[in-house]
Amino acid sequence: MLFSRLCRNLLLVALPCFALLAAAQTPAPPSSYVAANNNFGFQLYATLAKADASRNVFISPVSIEYCLGMAANGAKGDTYTQIAQALGWGATPIDQVNAAFQSLTKRLTIADPKVLLTLADSLWLNNKSTFLPAFTATNKQSFGAEMRTVDFTDPATVPAVNDWVKTRTQGMIPSLMGKGDVDATTLLVLLNALYFKGAWTVPFDPKLTTDQPFTLADGTQQTVKMMQRDDKFSYYEDANLQMVRLPYGDGRLSMLVILPAAGKALDATAQLAFNEKNWPLSAGLLQQRQGTLDLPRFSAHYTADLPAALQALGITDAFTAKADFSGISATPSFISKVKHKTALEVTEEGTKAAAVTGTVMTMMAVMRPPDPPFVMKVNRPFLLALQNEDGALLFLGQIQQPEK
Repeated sequence: MLFSRLCRNLLLVALPCFALLAAAQTPAPPSSYVAANNNFGFQLYATLAKADASRNVFISPVSIEYCLGMAANGAKGDTYTQIAQALGWGATPIDQVNAAFQSLTKRLTIADPKVLLTLADSLWLNNKSTFLPAFTATNKQSFGAEMRTVDFTDPATVPAVNDWVKTRTQGMIPSLMGKGDVDATTLLVLLNALYFKGAWTVPFDPKLTTDQPFTLADGTQQTVKMMQRDDKFSYYEDANLQMVRLPYGDGRLSMLVILPAAGKALDATAQLAFNEKNWPLSAGLLQQRQGTLDLPRFSAHYTADLPAALQALGITDAFTAKADFSGISATPSFISKVKHKTALEVTEEGTKAAAVTGTVMTMMAVMRPPDPPFVMKVNRPFLLALQNEDGALLFLGQIQQPEK
């Protein structure tokens, strides 16, 4: 009995060490790939935020890129080139891109006692169509994608898709597809789901949480539960903004909270912070400094149809009759929908976040047009980003109005 207890205690001590060792031994994805993913996220966020200036905008660049990456493995010619350019791959061969996806997956999902991060991919294939073996094999090998053959006219198919989404996001996103999103003309649905649950390395004390005003962009105020911590933080400030890093678990993943200086506009701060030139510098700017942080306890939910934003970034042919996805099936097809949903909860203990991206591919013959000591008091609209140790952005966006 004593021996078994001793073994158990030794295992509990050793597991975090094994996790750190595994992290050190797992090669990081190329820095160029991480930078490309982040830059794609910045551009997509800017496009969506411009259209939804008064809303919370919170996206997962990783989830969207995984979903488009699976589709890209069946794209040819200009269709592939446009996807590769928009996602920042340039002329990098697709097998190297797939290897980078594999590397990032391993780095993100390495065990941390205080962090749970899962990535899941699946392909839902029309049971009346034939798919090229190379396409399905590559996505299974490079993305670990599940393969499901379904009848898109069966009323049970959409609930099955939504059940997959709900399960892979631990219930944070209960559904993605609705009635009419798939039908007899649907060739394929590609799904990516990302779930994150992390405990702060140093939690906030719930006893210090109080009701405080949060000033919205229009000047009105709402009452929020404001958490507070007086501690040493990785922190930076200048005339334009304040920025603080809040690590999770062993510190390999973290949240960056960026607060515009009083009188500075959120969109101007986003342009300054969320860009490929300045973002890599942010880690070097942060310095240990004593201070007091007030941060709302809040949740946020976001839903977006992405075709228009992706077309604005240069992925045009994929959504039209020019689409060439001949690497998927002999049946000509185009992308008819790209749906994206995210959910976020920030509390004294840590953060839960989830994202799901779904790409619907429709048979060309029945093509439809695409669907259109310092004090940092986060008491007004702010920006945030969740990233891993390699700097890969899992989530980023703006919080205009914290949801209770």
